[in-house]
Amino acid sequence: SFFFNLLIIKTSMMKLKFLAPALLLIVFASCKKNETNTCGKTMADIAGTYSISKLEFERSGAFVDFTDSLEDCNKDDKLTLNANGTSSYQDAGVACDPPENAAGTWSIDSEGRMSIDDGGADIFSVSTAEITSFDCNTLVLTGISPGFAGFSFRLTIKK
Repeated sequence: SFFFNLLIIKTSMMKLKFLAPALLLIVFASCKKNETNTCGKTMADIAGTYSISKLEFERSGAFVDFTDSLEDCNKDDKLTLNANGTSSYQDAGVACDPPENAAGTWSIDSEGRMSIDDGGADIFSVSTAEITSFDCNTLVLTGISPGFAGFSFRLTIKK
């Protein structure tokens, strides 16, 4: 009986020997620092290459999705916003006829409103839009549409 108890204790100790490091690994892995991406609404943070995700216009007090109304050749285009205030528009993927590649500028004013001149392509052109949200990847702009006086728009673009 003594040897039987000793065998049980020894077996338990061996299990504990392998179990303890595994438990420590789990504890350390679960204590991983919670890192949150904090992106400001600065030109340096927003700089990057974007594609249209959604285009909405306000109708009767509610935003209505008009993304499907865009020509297929415009849906896959790219807008590059450089931190120095320059921009470039590339007629990527399905090309329009004629292709519309252009260079322009962009800026953020002291009140956090953004303007984009896409060089005449008029797909991403925005005049003093509010930066509604920016999560380091998706930028949402809201403003008054220059082409449709009095109508508000909301443009969602993604890196």
